[in-house]
Amino acid sequence: MFSSSKSIISNCDFDKRFVSNLVEYLSKINSNVCITTIDRRVNAKNVLGLLSLAIKKDDVVRIDVLSSESTEKSQEDLYKVLELLNNN
Repeated sequence: MFSSSKSIISNCDFDKRFVSNLVEYLSKINSNVCITTIDRRVNAKNVLGLLSLAIKKDDVVRIDVLSSESTEKSQEDLYKVLELLNNN
């Protein structure tokens, strides 16, 4: 497994609509994506898991991408996720 990770400050609340759109987008990525807060880590492709984190604007979260293909693939997928999070 190859991994890439980055800590970011959330620029929006993770409400139902945002989480639904995020999970739909992430389901198209072959890599495993996890989101970690201070005390919990969940699979980012799981709607209920993301909603249970109750992430609000300006919360610090860590994005972890695990790929079985290569480090480059995990970094590419991480940038896709970060781009999506920054556009909202």
